[in-house]
Amino acid sequence: MTINLNVFTSRRDHYLPLFFHFVKRMKPQNRARVHVSLLVYGDPARYAPTLDGLRAAGVAAKAVAFRSEYLEKTLWAVHQPFTYSAKIDEDVFLNEHALDFIVENVAVLDDPAHTAVSPIFSNGIPTCDRFLAQVFDDADRAALEGMFLATRFGRLWGYDYAFLNRHTVEASRWDAEAFYRDVAAWPHPYKGIHPVRVNPEAQIAINERILARYTDAFAEPRPYAMTPDDHPYLCNNLFFIKTEKWRRIVQNISLYVDPFDEVPLSRHKQRKGERWVIVDRSFGIHTVYNTVYGHRGLQRFEDRFVEGLRQRLMP
Repeated sequence: MTINLNVFTSRRDHYLPLFFHFVKRMKPQNRARVHVSLLVYGDPARYAPTLDGLRAAGVAAKAVAFRSEYLEKTLWAVHQPFTYSAKIDEDVFLNEHALDFIVENVAVLDDPAHTAVSPIFSNGIPTCDRFLAQVFDDADRAALEGMFLATRFGRLWGYDYAFLNRHTVEASRWDAEAFYRDVAAWPHPYKGIHPVRVNPEAQIAINERILARYTDAFAEPRPYAMTPDDHPYLCNNLFFIKTEKWRRIVQNISLYVDPFDEVPLSRHKQRKGERWVIVDRSFGIHTVYNTVYGHRGLQRFEDRFVEGLRQRLMP
């Protein structure tokens, strides 16, 4: 075993069977290379059926209980004896073919110029627009880009993002790369911004279209490729990294602005002149951002969406 899959749970651990369904469908030789660490709250014994199912499929697994929030889990994960680590939130899904490809090509992280490997996610930052181009048809893509243009930015996380309205409500065409250039030049640390992150209707629309028209495409293998990427920020719902590099990043207190490792990861990448590696043509799903959880009915929609995926993708 060389790769520790650290699965961070919170309040939606009922989503876990769908993600682990695909882990258990990986190639046998790749299942033997990974170890699942299920990082939980409360009594880990209640996860025994989940762990037994993974072990029956040839995946080593254990549950570890924590009392506090995200950073305690991260600090534990970076000290485990594995060459590579993955951090995986409970609200992301990736099929076995993409997981196999990453495991078989994880040595791309041995290049010190590469910070982390990430799939393309449906609402990912910086991968949402690539997802729309590679997965959605022209009409669906145009509909989402129209929603991006209708998104008005304001104050968020203590900063004013209104300057980005020049790319949305003040623009006639959505230009993702021009948007990211302005984000990259902005001096503030919270660069994980995109219209999709603050527009709940756009997140709902992406998920509704996936459920209606693209679940078969989600399950299919694709001609994946590891593609270096220089966008300024990675929203790290799922990423793979050298454990030793991850440890150095989370132990560098100069990189922090809050008790999470997302800003430190991106600041490290920028300061060192490194790059992300994006798994091109992968089809990852991230349900919704907690940025918009206050939107009426969104959490109930999220549960219905995942149940719809489960009914279509699990036997």
